[in-house]
Amino acid sequence: MEEVKMKDSNVKWIGQLPEDWNLYRIKELSQLKSGGTPEGNEGIVSEEENNIRWYTAPDFNDTNLELSSSERSITKEAVQQNSYKLFTAHSTLMVAIASIGKIGITNTDCYSNQQITAIMPKEKKVFPKFITYGLLAAMDFIKDTALYTTVPIVNSLFIGNIKIPYPIISEQKRIAEFLDKKCSEIDEVISKTEEQISTLENYQKALITETVTKGLHPENGFDDIKNKWHKSKPKKWKICRIKDVLSVLTDYTANGSFQTLADNVEYLDYEDFARVIRLTDLRVKMENAGIYVNESAYNFLSKSSLRGGEILVANVGAYAGLFCEMPNVTYKSTLGPNMFLLKTNNLLKSHLFYYIGLSNVVLEQLIIKATASAQPKLNKQDVKTVYILVPPIEEQDEIINYLDNATKKIETIINQQKESLETLKKYKKSLIYEYVTGKKRV
Repeated sequence: MEEVKMKDSNVKWIGQLPEDWNLYRIKELSQLKSGGTPEGNEGIVSEEENNIRWYTAPDFNDTNLELSSSERSITKEAVQQNSYKLFTAHSTLMVAIASIGKIGITNTDCYSNQQITAIMPKEKKVFPKFITYGLLAAMDFIKDTALYTTVPIVNSLFIGNIKIPYPIISEQKRIAEFLDKKCSEIDEVISKTEEQISTLENYQKALITETVTKGLHPENGFDDIKNKWHKSKPKKWKICRIKDVLSVLTDYTANGSFQTLADNVEYLDYEDFARVIRLTDLRVKMENAGIYVNESAYNFLSKSSLRGGEILVANVGAYAGLFCEMPNVTYKSTLGPNMFLLKTNNLLKSHLFYYIGLSNVVLEQLIIKATASAQPKLNKQDVKTVYILVPPIEEQDEIINYLDNATKKIETIINQQKESLETLKKYKKSLIYEYVTGKKRV
């Protein structure tokens, strides 16, 4: 094969591209338009029949670029009343506020909320799907240069000025069709890997639930009990509420009023006297950058300082009810907002309480309590009144050792699968970049 001559694109994220390719701004190849929402959501409906698809961020799928359905639609009357100009079929839709990076191509005329920007290709100037892949290839650049306020934002002007490589249309089509085939193959493997991870996680949760409700010695028998959440219990076990096994239940706001907290606590984005522990830190095993407070603020927050081994429960938002265990760290740390700090008394070992909290039977009780209002939220009484089963203290170490060993084996496999998943995603990303920028040719 004849070696392709390359030239410098003078665009940092592209680097070199084939000598016979050009560069065009997105706005030269397409029209850009953001969506909108009728006042009071008037005209937004769940039925799609005889209505027009109305896209929002949850409608996008990382493993399928084809936008073939939407959770909600907009009526034709609402389109006319609000003078909305529909996005044309074969437009690339990109989430441009908050969930930047979600992207897809629509096969029909449609519309969206204001979070989404449509890139509508100009007829005969560009193969529509090539724009989609061009934006995917540029996505790291887009995310890195987005305007960050409370959430990342890119507007139509920004998107329109992005330069993408531009081979002749016949080659654009070949590249897009090649990437469709290759990405579809990769996505199928990604989907299967995600299913395997989900199956393993569900098995682990079921194992924990079975162990903390049935014990390890079914031969000892069970007692029937009249409880909505527990129909039976192992003999010698007790049914309790969480309040019965606690010595401490506190949170960040126990240190003072919102005003005194604001006056005495300043979060720092660089390492200082103590780290503030948030749910987002625990979910990535403290491997992120984190935020900190100085010594004065740490002392002010003394009622929620952490030593390691405490149980922390998310109390607001989508993760309300999630149990975490504070790791033993070498640095000073203090609890952040939106979590409860729990310590057990001598009836229940803290590490076993963590496993009990991970069980389906506890999570289901907390979800029901958290979703009683519009915003998922738990108060201390919600946590205190959850029913649990408590083994005799002499059985607790045996259960802990069993679950530690069993979950370690499962988590090892899960982590291996997650590493494979990340490798697949990186390969897909690299593949798109190399072919869109001409470093590899179809």
